[in-house]
Amino acid sequence: MSYLQVTTHDTATDSRALYEVLMGAGSWMTLRESEERAESGSRYEEIFSADDARPLAESAQYVFTIEIELDPDIDLAAFHHWYNTKHVPIVAPAGLLRGRRWHDLDHVWRFLATYDMADRDVLDSDALARVRGFDEFTPQVTIRQRTVLGKAGPSWS
Repeated sequence: MSYLQVTTHDTATDSRALYEVLMGAGSWMTLRESEERAESGSRYEEIFSADDARPLAESAQYVFTIEIELDPDIDLAAFHHWYNTKHVPIVAPAGLLRGRRWHDLDHVWRFLATYDMADRDVLDSDALARVRGFDEFTPQVTIRQRTVLGKAGPSWS
């Protein structure tokens, strides 16, 4: 079992888990993954990872996160099945790679997805425009935040 702690910062900190916010709220974000629950920050438990997923510390130069909130009336099992078996595989050829999904430990209907991005402009591509969205679940999904992150530190270019 893997857990994720997400913390936003106004200034850069010295951390291997640091990302610059390129699109979205805030300036800097730390994504810390571990096998133990964090005590602070936004805390998530992993509920799915694509077969080719890897730890966030080994992610691509760019990472996309999307936080959603679901309507309590949603068929949760059907939504998870659709997301894991249909959505994650169909957005991969469009450039959102190695999808992982997380459940917010403090909000029962909140979820976060993380993807490596093939390049920074994936979200503007025609390929992604053709497959993005939540299909029949759209009326029961509220997008809370979309964020594009760029790795900071020695690999930052």
